[in-house]
Amino acid sequence: MPYAIFIHYGFAIHGTNDISRLGGPGSHGCVRLHPSHAAALFVLVQRSGPRNTRIEIYAVACKGLRTSPNDAAAARQRTPASRNAGM
Repeated sequence: MPYAIFIHYGFAIHGTNDISRLGGPGSHGCVRLHPSHAAALFVLVQRSGPRNTRIEIYAVACKGLRTSPNDAAAARQRTPASRNAGM
């Protein structure tokens, strides 16, 4: 898990070398990013400090899942569960 930023109870945002699987469901609920994007995010979080970083994750439709056209709009309007990054 390159450039892992742990956010809550073992959940993380991290890079993946399996680029072909980006956008699809993964294991454990982690958010997987292209390695270059994960590296950039990791540097930003280190620069400002984990306690000064707010992570907000919204549920949106994933490729291959059946959803209604309004799901993404509804997800954007809900208050997200957010946590400080706990690297």
